[in-house]
Order: sequence, then C-alpha cells, then structure tokens
Amino acid sequence: MKDLDALRAADLDWVRHLDSVWNDYAYDVAGLHQEVREAFKEKVILYVAGEDHYSPLGWVIEGAAGSGKTHLAGVFRKLATDMGANFVLVDMTDVHDFWETVLQGFWSSLQQPFEGGKLQSELVLEALLRKTGVKKNKVRKIADLSPAKREQITLQVLNQIIKNFPQEGPLNQDVIRALILLNSNDLAQKNVGFCWLQGLSIEDADKAAYKFLKTQAKPMDVVRGLSWVMSLRGLTVLVFDQLDAIVNQHHLLAQGAESGTASEAQRTSKAIIEGLAGGLLAVHDLMSKSLNIVSCLQWTWGILKNEVLSPAAARYEPPRHLDLIGEAGLARQLIADRLGPANEQVGFETPYPTYPFSELFFEQAGSLSPRELLMRCNDHRRACLRAGKVTEIGRIDLVEPMPPSPGASLDALTADFEKLRAKVAPDELVQEEAEDGLLESLLRSACYCLIRENDLPRNVDALLDVDFPGGRVRPLHARIRLVFRDENDREEHCCLRTIERKNAVAFQ
Repeated sequence: MKDLDALRAADLDWVRHLDSVWNDYAYDVAGLHQEVREAFKEKVILYVAGEDHYSPLGWVIEGAAGSGKTHLAGVFRKLATDMGANFVLVDMTDVHDFWETVLQGFWSSLQQPFEGGKLQSELVLEALLRKTGVKKNKVRKIADLSPAKREQITLQVLNQIIKNFPQEGPLNQDVIRALILLNSNDLAQKNVGFCWLQGLSIEDADKAAYKFLKTQAKPMDVVRGLSWVMSLRGLTVLVFDQLDAIVNQHHLLAQGAESGTASEAQRTSKAIIEGLAGGLLAVHDLMSKSLNIVSCLQWTWGILKNEVLSPAAARYEPPRHLDLIGEAGLARQLIADRLGPANEQVGFETPYPTYPFSELFFEQAGSLSPRELLMRCNDHRRACLRAGKVTEIGRIDLVEPMPPSPGASLDALTADFEKLRAKVAPDELVQEEAEDGLLESLLRSACYCLIRENDLPRNVDALLDVDFPGGRVRPLHARIRLVFRDENDREEHCCLRTIERKNAVAFQ
C-alpha cells in the first residue's frame, strides 16, 4: 500500500499563507508567469546598484483567486534578496490606518532573517555603517558596547551621514539612533529603539539619555525615515498584499456614504477606502528607492483607481495580469514536484512522476489556475483514500465529487481519547502564566483541527492566522478566516484569545 501512503502524504495544499513568503518554497515552477519574473529581475538589476534615491513607477499584479499572486510575492522576495535588495511585505488584512499598517510591515520585515541568519535590520545597519567608514565587523560589537561607547559610535555615524547627506541626514537622525539602539544586547536600550520605531512614545528621560529630537514620531514619518536609511543599502521591494477583502468590505459598506442620511459606519468605510487609495498614491513620492508592488484582484484595483483616487494610477505602470497555467507541461511539473517528496519518503517507485494522474489528465490542465488544478487532484486523492486503493485517473472532467463519508466505528478512537483525557490536569490550564503558553497552543491546535476536519465548498478557503502585530501583549492568539473566492475574496473572521488575568484592570 505504499502508493496509498505516498498519495496520503503528498502536499496538495492549494492555499499559500502570506507568512510563507519569507521561506524558500519547495514547489516553485519557474515557468509559471515567466514573463513577469523576467521583467522583475530586469527591474531590480537596473535599480539595485543605482546611486540616486528616487523610486521607479510601481507595479500592479492582478490575477484571479488562485492564480498565484501570493506565491509570486515569495518569488519576488527570493529574487530581490538574492540580488542584494531589501524586501518589505505589508499585510493589509486588518488595515484601519494606512501608515500604521505600513509601519508594521516595515517593522516585521526588518525582523526577518536574511543571509547568514542575520536579521534584515542588521544588514541595513551594516550598510549604514559602511557609508560612514565604520568597519562591517563592528556591527556585532556595537551590540555589546556600553552606553558611552555606543553614543560615541552613534555620533560618528550621524556626523558623517549629515556631512554626506546634508538634507536627509538631519531629518532621519532619530531613525538612525533607534536602529542602533534596536541592535543593542542591552534590553533597556533595545526597548527604547523598539518603541520609537513602532511609532510609540518613549519616556522623556530616555529621550534625553539617548539624545532623540522627539519622544514620538508619526508612523508616516518613521516609514519615510526607514525607507531612506534602507535606500543606503540599495533598492527596497515593497509588496502590498491582502487588499481584496478589506477593499471589498468597505466598498460595500461605503455605498451611499455621501448622502445626508449616511451612517457613521458608511462614512468610516469611505474614509478607509480613501485612506488606502491615498496611501498608495503617496507611497511613491514618500519612499526612497522603492519598487512598490500592489498584489490584488482586478476588481480591487479598479475600485482604488477609478472610484476613489484615479491619480494613483499615474504612479504605477499598467497592471500585469497573471494568466492561467497555460501549458500542460507546467501543470505536470507542478504536480510531479508535489508528489515526488512523498514518494521518496515512503519508498514508492512510481510508474511515472505524476502517478496516479495520467498524461490524459493534464491535456486540459492548461486552462486551469494552479489552485483549481491542485483542488481537482486533491478530490481524486480523497476519493482514493476513502476507497482504500489508488486508481489512475484520466481526463480532468471525469473527476467526480467526493462521495459522502461512510459510517465507521469510532470505538478504538474513543477509548484512546478517554485515556488521554484522564491524564489532563485542568487546574494547569487556568493559571495566569498559561495564557500565552499552554492555553494558546491548545486553542491553535483546536482551530487547526476544525479546519482539517470540515469539508468546505470549493469556492471557500479556510486560513489559520497565529501571528499578529501589537508588541509584547498579543491582541489575538488565533484567527480563522473564511475567504469566499466567488465574492471578490470577501472574508469572515473568527477571532480568539484566551484571557486568564486575575487582576481586574489587567483583564480589561
């Protein structure tokens, strides 16, 4: 039954989570969207080594749901970083204030590991120090310096930056101070840099001690400063993703917002849409040496361009559209790459690389999106698992819907469950210290199981989010998102957090 085990183990997941953009993807088919890839490489090569700080026209990547927009963002990340560029990913899922969301994207992206395990913030700092004559190997040493010696280095860096860049240097000296503090191994110093770069207010005593000009800066100004400092290293590729749900939601709510009887919710939604479009308009002029890429459905860009602020289109090249798979050979490679690791894992020697999906199966695959192809393969996989044997499949249009699950005895599973339940110590779950540990992990596991155990319609995807902005106190522990692909990626969210605080104020 090695064939069945291999098919069971194959990764046929058709939804790529946005966080995976930061990881090299094992299942990339280089021929997919090849024209867009080549144009991107040419653009990065053209700008990555340039000395000026101006930004090129932005890009808009359009495509139907499942065409590979988020996957392509991961491709852009790898291509950009391999060529020495910076990369920033902005998740627009929960946007309320445009610049706060962009700042969170910059902050999160700077904390991502790059070459040699170094954080992107370390590489940016190294480039900054090189511009001021400080040796590269001094970066790690700066992290352990005493406050007095660290301030000495900081002054050396600032004096040289202001000398070399008399206009930009003085405006961005607080950003530079915060970056250097963030790199410190001293927790107090690191926290000051952390707070300032998050757009939060620092104490007056810290402002004086570390010689900041301001205790707090607006998110837009922090973004502007970070973008300029990052431009000293080279080009920044800035990708905006997950706009569709928020634009769809607020566009619908904003209908009639200009009437005299409009509700507060309608006016708020209209303001959010206008803030998004205005931000995408301003980002070209605000950023330094930044290739700004908007990844969305065609419907979404149409709203932002035509119904809110049409001048935004002047800052972007004509949209690039992601086509369907196009060629049977690409479809075969996509599935063979998914099946290969599973076959090797169980030691199954296949008759051909795409077994049990025959040559005939791929004749029409070029007319599908990558998501549709993977979903159809998964339908057949599940049918084989239910039947207890693997059968080859021919034409795509012969793939049958999955039959109802037959009744089965759960006695053995119930017995195992009761044994495990007897070992649980409930008192441990209600301890205050378990809130961000044991309870959080159980909640996430429950959400994962809920998604895995329930079949959804073909046009609905279920995603589990576990990473959220918000600093040391996480606003959520888990969130399930249902994405309705046939409704312009409209989303429904189930947001969860465990709270075990015993102090009333802390609980609030």
